[in-house]
Amino acid sequence: MAHPDIPTHFDSSMQPNVSHISTSSGEPSLHEQLYLYKQLLQEKERQVKQLQQAQEPLIQQINQAEALNKKALAHMDKMAQQMQQVQEQAKREVQIEMAHLEQQLEEANTSKHVLKHHCRDLQERNKELHDLLKSSNLHVDELQARFDRQGEELNNIRDEKIKLSMQVIEQAEHIKRNEKQLHEAMHGYYTGVMNKHKKLSKNLPR
Repeated sequence: MAHPDIPTHFDSSMQPNVSHISTSSGEPSLHEQLYLYKQLLQEKERQVKQLQQAQEPLIQQINQAEALNKKALAHMDKMAQQMQQVQEQAKREVQIEMAHLEQQLEEANTSKHVLKHHCRDLQERNKELHDLLKSSNLHVDELQARFDRQGEELNNIRDEKIKLSMQVIEQAEHIKRNEKQLHEAMHGYYTGVMNKHKKLSKNLPR
Protein backbone atom coordinates (compact mmCIF):
# COMPACT_ATOMS: atom_id res chain seq x y z
CA MET A 1 0.00 0.00 0.00
CA ALA A 2 1.42 3.41 -0.96
CA HIS A 3 2.11 5.89 1.79
CA PRO A 4 0.14 9.14 1.44
CA ASP A 5 3.37 11.21 1.67
CA ILE A 6 5.11 9.21 -1.09
CA PRO A 7 4.45 10.48 -4.64
CA THR A 8 3.45 7.66 -6.94
CA HIS A 9 3.68 9.61 -10.20
CA PHE A 10 5.14 12.81 -11.56
CA ASP A 11 2.84 15.70 -12.20
CA SER A 12 3.47 18.77 -14.34
CA SER A 13 5.15 20.66 -11.47
CA MET A 14 7.95 18.06 -11.44
CA GLN A 15 8.75 18.56 -15.09
CA PRO A 16 11.11 21.50 -15.94
CA ASN A 17 9.53 24.11 -18.10
CA VAL A 18 11.63 23.95 -21.28
CA SER A 19 8.98 24.89 -23.77
CA HIS A 20 10.62 28.28 -24.26
CA ILE A 21 13.94 26.67 -25.10
CA SER A 22 14.49 26.05 -28.77
CA THR A 23 17.36 26.00 -31.20
CA SER A 24 17.67 26.48 -34.83
CA SER A 25 18.65 22.83 -35.30
CA GLY A 26 15.67 21.61 -33.17
CA GLU A 27 17.98 20.17 -30.41
CA PRO A 28 18.79 21.89 -27.07
CA SER A 29 22.21 23.36 -26.63
CA LEU A 30 24.74 22.22 -24.05
CA HIS A 31 23.81 25.09 -21.77
CA GLU A 32 20.16 24.25 -22.06
CA GLN A 33 20.86 20.57 -21.42
CA LEU A 34 22.89 21.47 -18.32
CA TYR A 35 20.07 23.62 -17.05
CA LEU A 36 17.61 20.84 -17.70
CA TYR A 37 19.78 18.31 -15.85
CA LYS A 38 20.06 20.64 -12.86
CA GLN A 39 16.32 21.01 -12.78
CA LEU A 40 15.91 17.25 -12.92
CA LEU A 41 18.55 16.76 -10.24
CA GLN A 42 16.82 19.22 -7.91
CA GLU A 43 13.54 17.49 -8.56
CA LYS A 44 15.10 14.11 -7.77
CA GLU A 45 16.63 15.48 -4.59
CA ARG A 46 13.24 16.85 -3.58
CA GLN A 47 11.64 13.46 -4.29
CA VAL A 48 14.39 11.67 -2.34
CA LYS A 49 13.82 14.02 0.56
CA GLN A 50 10.09 13.35 0.40
CA LEU A 51 10.77 9.63 0.30
CA GLN A 52 13.11 9.89 3.29
CA GLN A 53 10.48 11.86 5.20
CA ALA A 54 7.88 9.32 4.23
CA GLN A 55 10.13 6.42 5.26
CA GLU A 56 10.76 7.78 8.76
CA PRO A 57 7.33 6.75 10.19
CA LEU A 58 7.66 3.46 8.32
CA ILE A 59 11.06 2.87 9.89
CA GLN A 60 9.60 3.72 13.28
CA GLN A 61 6.76 1.29 12.68
CA ILE A 62 9.26 -1.36 11.58
CA ASN A 63 11.33 -0.78 14.69
CA GLN A 64 8.21 -0.98 16.83
CA ALA A 65 7.17 -4.15 15.03
CA GLU A 66 10.60 -5.68 15.59
CA ALA A 67 10.44 -4.77 19.28
CA LEU A 68 6.98 -6.30 19.51
CA ASN A 69 8.24 -9.31 17.61
CA LYS A 70 11.07 -9.76 20.14
CA LYS A 71 8.59 -9.47 22.98
CA ALA A 72 6.29 -11.91 21.23
CA LEU A 73 9.13 -14.38 20.69
CA ALA A 74 10.17 -14.08 24.32
CA HIS A 75 6.55 -14.57 25.38
CA MET A 76 6.25 -17.56 23.04
CA ASP A 77 9.39 -19.08 24.55
CA LYS A 78 7.95 -18.57 28.00
CA MET A 79 4.63 -20.04 26.92
CA ALA A 80 6.44 -22.98 25.33
CA GLN A 81 8.25 -23.65 28.61
CA GLN A 82 4.99 -23.38 30.52
CA MET A 83 3.29 -25.62 27.97
CA GLN A 84 6.06 -28.18 28.37
CA GLN A 85 5.64 -28.05 32.13
CA VAL A 86 1.89 -28.39 31.78
CA GLN A 87 2.33 -31.31 29.39
CA GLU A 88 4.71 -33.04 31.77
CA GLN A 89 2.34 -32.43 34.67
CA ALA A 90 -0.59 -33.63 32.58
CA LYS A 91 1.41 -36.70 31.54
CA ARG A 92 2.11 -37.53 35.18
CA GLU A 93 -1.55 -36.98 36.07
CA VAL A 94 -2.63 -39.14 33.14
CA GLN A 95 -0.26 -41.89 34.25
CA ILE A 96 -1.67 -41.70 37.79
CA GLU A 97 -5.21 -41.70 36.43
CA MET A 98 -4.42 -44.61 34.12
CA ALA A 99 -3.04 -46.61 37.05
CA HIS A 100 -6.17 -45.77 39.04
CA LEU A 101 -8.40 -46.79 36.13
CA GLU A 102 -6.48 -50.03 35.66
CA GLN A 103 -7.03 -50.81 39.32
CA GLN A 104 -10.74 -50.01 38.97
CA LEU A 105 -10.89 -52.17 35.84
CA GLU A 106 -9.30 -55.08 37.69
CA GLU A 107 -11.76 -54.63 40.55
CA ALA A 108 -14.61 -54.41 38.05
CA ASN A 109 -13.47 -57.64 36.37
CA THR A 110 -13.35 -59.35 39.74
CA SER A 111 -16.79 -58.03 40.60
CA LYS A 112 -17.99 -59.12 37.17
CA HIS A 113 -16.76 -62.66 37.80
CA VAL A 114 -18.44 -62.74 41.21
CA LEU A 115 -21.65 -61.27 39.82
CA LYS A 116 -21.58 -63.75 36.93
CA HIS A 117 -21.33 -66.64 39.39
CA HIS A 118 -24.06 -65.11 41.53
CA CYS A 119 -26.20 -64.55 38.43
CA ARG A 120 -25.83 -68.21 37.48
CA ASP A 121 -26.97 -69.21 40.97
CA LEU A 122 -29.92 -66.83 40.67
CA GLN A 123 -30.84 -68.27 37.29
CA GLU A 124 -30.84 -71.80 38.71
CA ARG A 125 -32.90 -70.63 41.68
CA ASN A 126 -35.22 -68.81 39.31
CA LYS A 127 -35.70 -72.00 37.30
CA GLU A 128 -36.52 -73.91 40.47
CA LEU A 129 -38.99 -71.24 41.52
CA HIS A 130 -40.47 -71.21 38.01
CA ASP A 131 -40.99 -74.98 38.12
CA LEU A 132 -42.46 -74.68 41.61
CA LEU A 133 -44.75 -71.89 40.44
CA LYS A 134 -45.85 -73.97 37.47
CA SER A 135 -46.61 -76.92 39.77
CA SER A 136 -48.42 -74.61 42.17
CA ASN A 137 -50.48 -73.17 39.34
CA LEU A 138 -51.47 -76.68 38.26
CA HIS A 139 -52.42 -77.53 41.82
CA VAL A 140 -54.38 -74.29 42.11
CA ASP A 141 -56.16 -75.07 38.85
CA GLU A 142 -57.08 -78.53 40.18
CA LEU A 143 -58.31 -77.02 43.46
CA GLN A 144 -60.25 -74.40 41.52
CA ALA A 145 -61.85 -77.10 39.39
CA ARG A 146 -62.77 -79.08 42.52
CA PHE A 147 -64.10 -75.92 44.14
CA ASP A 148 -66.18 -75.18 41.05
CA ARG A 149 -67.55 -78.74 41.04
CA GLN A 150 -68.27 -78.62 44.75
CA GLY A 151 -69.87 -75.23 44.31
CA GLU A 152 -72.07 -76.61 41.58
CA GLU A 153 -72.96 -79.60 43.75
CA LEU A 154 -73.66 -77.26 46.64
CA ASN A 155 -75.96 -75.18 44.45
CA ASN A 156 -77.74 -78.36 43.36
CA ILE A 157 -78.09 -79.44 47.01
CA ARG A 158 -79.47 -75.99 47.88
CA ASP A 159 -81.96 -76.26 45.02
CA GLU A 160 -82.97 -79.74 46.24
CA LYS A 161 -83.26 -78.44 49.79
CA ILE A 162 -85.49 -75.61 48.60
CA LYS A 163 -87.64 -78.06 46.68
CA LEU A 164 -87.83 -80.41 49.67
CA SER A 165 -88.63 -77.46 51.95
CA MET A 166 -91.43 -76.45 49.61
CA GLN A 167 -92.69 -80.04 49.54
CA VAL A 168 -92.54 -80.22 53.38
CA ILE A 169 -94.47 -76.96 53.59
CA GLU A 170 -97.00 -78.20 51.07
CA GLN A 171 -97.29 -81.56 52.89
CA ALA A 172 -97.69 -79.76 56.22
CA GLU A 173 -100.43 -77.57 54.78
CA HIS A 174 -102.03 -80.63 53.21
CA ILE A 175 -101.89 -82.47 56.54
CA LYS A 176 -103.39 -79.44 58.29
CA ARG A 177 -106.21 -79.34 55.76
CA ASN A 178 -106.78 -83.07 56.15
CA GLU A 179 -106.73 -82.78 59.94
CA LYS A 180 -109.17 -79.90 59.75
CA GLN A 181 -111.45 -81.84 57.42
CA LEU A 182 -111.16 -84.92 59.65
CA HIS A 183 -111.88 -82.86 62.71
CA GLU A 184 -114.90 -81.30 61.10
CA ALA A 185 -116.10 -84.67 59.88
CA MET A 186 -115.66 -86.28 63.31
CA HIS A 187 -117.34 -83.37 65.03
CA GLY A 188 -120.32 -83.62 62.73
CA TYR A 189 -120.53 -87.39 63.12
CA TYR A 190 -120.54 -87.37 66.92
CA THR A 191 -122.90 -84.46 67.01
CA GLY A 192 -125.38 -86.46 64.95
CA VAL A 193 -124.93 -89.62 67.00
CA MET A 194 -124.98 -88.17 70.51
CA ASN A 195 -127.98 -86.13 71.67
CA LYS A 196 -128.31 -83.80 74.58
CA HIS A 197 -129.64 -86.48 76.95
CA LYS A 198 -126.78 -88.84 76.34
CA LYS A 199 -128.99 -91.26 74.52
CA LEU A 200 -128.17 -93.02 71.40
CA SER A 201 -129.41 -91.31 68.34
CA LYS A 202 -131.66 -93.04 65.96
CA ASN A 203 -129.34 -91.95 63.23
CA LEU A 204 -126.62 -94.47 64.07
CA PRO A 205 -125.23 -96.10 61.07
CA ARG A 206 -126.11 -99.71 60.51
